[in-house]
Amino acid sequence: MANSRLTLDFNANSIADIQQKRQLESQVYLKGKVESRAPFLGTGAYQLQDNTGNIWVVTKQTVPQTGEEIFIKGLVRYKGITFKELPAKDLGEVYIEEIEQLKTTPPSG
Repeated sequence: MANSRLTLDFNANSIADIQQKRQLESQVYLKGKVESRAPFLGTGAYQLQDNTGNIWVVTKQTVPQTGEEIFIKGLVRYKGITFKELPAKDLGEVYIEEIEQLKTTPPSG
């Protein structure tokens, strides 16, 4: 089983590609470093960064620590944000709904 996870590691999507294509509801694999954390009651979020950009990931698991390297499987989602003052402008953002944390590496100290 460890071999199959290692193989998946090479099939990680780039964050920039996910944000540009916006293929909502598609399943993706991401690898990156946890840059920020936002734990909430019953759920949480963290910002994942790779060499192409960063994206927020919503999770129902334990929010990983800042600096951890993580490999995840998730679904591409989008949350639209509009203001009545700017009705034609959507300030929303693509994010990832985490399905599974496949591999984590503690922050190097």
